Amino acid sequence: MLQNDDMEMPPEIVTLDPKTQEQCTDLCTGAIAFLYKGDDVTIELVGWKGNKSVRAYVAKNDRIHYLRLLGADTSKYEKNKFAEQRDLEAKNSSEPDLSVVDESVKSNNENEESMEDNSSGV
Repeated sequence: MLQNDDMEMPPEIVTLDPKTQEQCTDLCTGAIAFLYKGDDVTIELVGWKGNKSVRAYVAKNDRIHYLRLLGADTSKYEKNKFAEQRDLEAKNSSEPDLSVVDESVKSNNENEESMEDNSSGV
């Protein structure tokens, strides 16, 4: 449930663990509290149960924390900011700087116009 980040399509109850499905069928539609009790950690979350779906109300940054506590896969949310910056800089350095080329063309055009003006005055 915490790994679902599609705001339009919350996870359907039928896709959850059978024990969780059973617990959800006994609940009315509306606000609910999720309680997870593990060996080392107890997690309490607020959520919403719809007719066919259920959703935990957890901010994206907090999801990563809870998923780590549960030992779940967090690779979907983790980004190496330094690697992304390096890749962006490498991409930008491999693209030609068109502003320099553009300035050269303008400079050449101005020189040619200046020469034409000088030659017509002779």
